[in-house]
Amino acid sequence: MNQGIRSNSFAANDSYLLLTDYQSPVDSTFVDRLRWNCMSMLNLALNSKFSSGRSIINYGHNIGKLKTDTSFLADHNLI
Repeated sequence: MNQGIRSNSFAANDSYLLLTDYQSPVDSTFVDRLRWNCMSMLNLALNSKFSSGRSIINYGHNIGKLKTDTSFLADHNLI
């Protein structure tokens, strides 16, 4: 089974023992590879506002003084 936090320094520094409460649900989710992969992909997709694309847009606006059409990104809460 996945040793997860049991084998690293997080467990040693978890003074409130919160990580231990979540290890069992994480283990069961990790075993379900389809669910784990779907959750991983969703996490990546939802974090796109922090991607390099946003950095490029900000650079264009702030440094290059370029006008870009970001309406698609704004409509989908990506910026």
